Amino acid sequence: MTDPSVPGGAALLDRARDLLKEAECLSLDAVAGELLKTPSPELGIRVLRPLLEQDPRFRVENGAVALEPEEDAFRDRPVGGVPLAALDFETSGTGPDARAIEIGVACFDGGIEGECFSTLLDPGVPVSRFVTELTGIVTEDLAGKPSFAEVWPEILSLLEGRVLMAHNLPFDRRVLRKELAYAGLAEFGGETFCTLRFARCALPRKTPASLDALSDRYGLFAGRRHRALDDAVLCGSVFYRLLEGVLEESDLSTWGDLRDFVAPAGKSAARSGPRGD
Repeated sequence: MTDPSVPGGAALLDRARDLLKEAECLSLDAVAGELLKTPSPELGIRVLRPLLEQDPRFRVENGAVALEPEEDAFRDRPVGGVPLAALDFETSGTGPDARAIEIGVACFDGGIEGECFSTLLDPGVPVSRFVTELTGIVTEDLAGKPSFAEVWPEILSLLEGRVLMAHNLPFDRRVLRKELAYAGLAEFGGETFCTLRFARCALPRKTPASLDALSDRYGLFAGRRHRALDDAVLCGSVFYRLLEGVLEESDLSTWGDLRDFVAPAGKSAARSGPRGD
């Protein structure tokens, strides 16, 4: 139970969880410094440690904090048979206040592309010149388009029973979390996977791992780059090509094996093969 004497304690812990999903494990002073901005690390730790210690989602040991492992409904399933939903957002700008202006979701089953969803969104803010040059989307294109809250039920139905996947997952997860918060909706709590991290684990060090680079590497059709649905489809296609390479050089067989393969603490012998070092 969150300490009621700490204002915004529940929201603070949710932010700590999101931070640790991206970093896996951090020192207490680093987490406190990021979340509380206190004058001294000691003060931040005194405020934060009790909150973290009483929340079962966190493990606090030796001056560091990590997330406790979550139950993974897909862990024992064959890795190629896990149902996936690749997600991509385009946003109004690049700053912290940027809003979603387009969302694309592409479902995959066993390497086969299935149901898809895509729409422009009207966030009520203008599109920056940089984003227009990148995507071709202008502010006028968004007039009369649905809000994120209006399309979320349909998107959520697509994500149900699937692993949500994105290339550079921390970015798309932050956008999703912010849009859900703006809409007053519950956070998405499903299983997630980052294909950018997967690429960095599966390919030799310093190999370019952007969607453009991986599209060129595997000869994949990229469609309209920097448009949400085309990028989501490309993300799914890249995942299966990366998986093919890893399966050829390791004994990885289940989704749990793959999760261990991409986890920073899971530098198993299987990883040494595909990295090409």
